[in-house]
Amino acid sequence: MFQLDVDYNLSVMTENQSLETTQNTIIEKLKNIFLQKTYQAVIVQGDTLSAFCGALVDLYNHVKVLHVEAGLRTDNIEEPFPEEAYRQMISRIATLHFAPSLQAKENLLKENIDEKNIFVCGNTVIDALKIIIKMYSKECKNKFFLKGINIKSKIVLITAHRRENQNEKLQHILTAIKNLALDFPSYNFIWPVHPNPNVRNIVYEKLSNVKNIILSAPLDYDELIYIMQKANLIMTDSGGIQEEATCLNKSIVIMRNKTERTEILTLPSVKLVGTNEKKIYNEAKNFLLRKFVPKKIFVIYMVKAILQRKLKK
Repeated sequence: MFQLDVDYNLSVMTENQSLETTQNTIIEKLKNIFLQKTYQAVIVQGDTLSAFCGALVDLYNHVKVLHVEAGLRTDNIEEPFPEEAYRQMISRIATLHFAPSLQAKENLLKENIDEKNIFVCGNTVIDALKIIIKMYSKECKNKFFLKGINIKSKIVLITAHRRENQNEKLQHILTAIKNLALDFPSYNFIWPVHPNPNVRNIVYEKLSNVKNIILSAPLDYDELIYIMQKANLIMTDSGGIQEEATCLNKSIVIMRNKTERTEILTLPSVKLVGTNEKKIYNEAKNFLLRKFVPKKIFVIYMVKAILQRKLKK
């Protein structure tokens, strides 16, 4: 999509592999690449396991690490897990730190990172977003038509996949989404489901029989951005989508207890709600009704919806 050629594909992903296994595989394959060539520096982006392994192998080979998206923090290594720990550890290894914001720079300074090695350079996620909107928006209309997704309807976009949100927390999210879909039948709830079977199987089992919930395979990047532009509300536990949704001036419910994008929490269009099903439901309901339903109709609409749901049960 960005017309970039890949020189090496590590091909490390297998179903249900552990973090330890994945880390060992990435490090071993990166080691073999370093044996083939000499590098002066390596750029790692974000907080992924591959970024951390890249930084670690660079350290072992005395190669400078340049960290893009440096300095984002929740200061809780359990949330997001394990990404917060990866990002902090990369900061201890990196030579240069490319921070997306002044807040990110301040976080690094508090950790005694030398200011001369920190550069506030803006957000590469938003750069990519603007490129995609300019290049691919028109082409996406036909893609969704072929997928049978009505993009002219009122849309709630959902994504959820984080490790710390699996198992019981995911069940809370699913219950909230199901109740919202039943209470707002005029909306299509579109969920591109993460391929991890620990997420995918549970989501399909609980939500596939709800008429206005559309479950799909993961979308291409241009498709995801296009549907975000059309959405009335975005509900997510993703990091990057928080940034993209904010840039697109969308209402967003963040289904996490902590966010490393703390700047966006000052906006009235952003709510950090955790994984409590009542909080998720209530904040999403408030967003959906605030803009599109006259205040006098609000109570009548909700009473009717709740009664209908109870009758169905």
